[in-house]
Amino acid sequence: GEEAANAAFVPFSTECRMKNPDGSVRWSYFASSPRRLENGATCWDGMEIDITERKKMEENLFKEQLLSTHMINSLPGIFYLIDEDGKYLRWNRNLEIVSGKSPEEIGQASPLDFFEGADKDLVAERIKEVYKKGASSVEAHLVAKDGSRTPHFFTGLRIQFEGKHYLIGVGLDISERKAMEEQLLQARKMEALGRLAGGVAHDFNNMLQAILGYAELALTATEPPDLLYDNLMSIKNAAGRSADLTAQLLAFARRQTANPRVLDLNDAVTGILKLLRRLIGEHIDLVWKPGADLWPVKIDSVQIDQVLTNLAVNARDAITGQGCLIIETGNVLPDEHYRKNHPDC
Repeated sequence: GEEAANAAFVPFSTECRMKNPDGSVRWSYFASSPRRLENGATCWDGMEIDITERKKMEENLFKEQLLSTHMINSLPGIFYLIDEDGKYLRWNRNLEIVSGKSPEEIGQASPLDFFEGADKDLVAERIKEVYKKGASSVEAHLVAKDGSRTPHFFTGLRIQFEGKHYLIGVGLDISERKAMEEQLLQARKMEALGRLAGGVAHDFNNMLQAILGYAELALTATEPPDLLYDNLMSIKNAAGRSADLTAQLLAFARRQTANPRVLDLNDAVTGILKLLRRLIGEHIDLVWKPGADLWPVKIDSVQIDQVLTNLAVNARDAITGQGCLIIETGNVLPDEHYRKNHPDC
């Protein structure tokens, strides 16, 4: 019982809010310690210090830190603050998400730990440039913890505080921009290829016309069932088919305005089947199902060829192994029932 009583009489201190006589609130710091009197009684010696101003400063500092954290976390990319020793002092949540690393791992990492190969050497060079010239930037692939690589555009700016230099900057994901650049490059390659194909097809078409002309002249000197006549007809037919193919190449290569005319869709599809069979490859069967009594359509035949070619190539790319591509025509009346089942009509 005596030990418990002694344990209750120990010094203590606390911070609490107090109410002033005018109703306002102040923060106070209380400290108190027990003291034995000569008669054996216990009294307490204590003091109170007004710490309202200190509390206000702490609250303002907390608000500033909270606002700063929210601001850097709201940035669309990665934010980082690095000292000259390569230690991360501040970063935002996006760096943790993109890298897949925990705050503890980032705190122990250096900037070069996020890069590999030539990118690592390039980033190291640009970091030195920041401290030497004041600013720099670089495009490099950030390597995440799981090994995935994401292209980023990184910036660096040198700042000075209390005699020390730091690097502050952001990293922006440029995956979409890189994909667009790749598509643009591919489009330019296709445009150049189209021009080349158009030039070759034009010259080849001139030679085919000569072949057809000489075959026609030779046919006038022979008659069936002469074997030479059959051979000349084979030459003429082969040259005619080749001329059709070169005409299609020329149509694709030319940038011409639409020239719609009334035509039979079955005839338009039949004319490009040979080219489509060459495009899709031998592992895909091409089945042609022409509809009967088709209504005529008014359209540019070259656009029909382009549509069918795009559809055939997309279908080819979607088929793995053996497959079948069916092209079918028919008359469709978009009545009320059809429109309900096809809202885009």
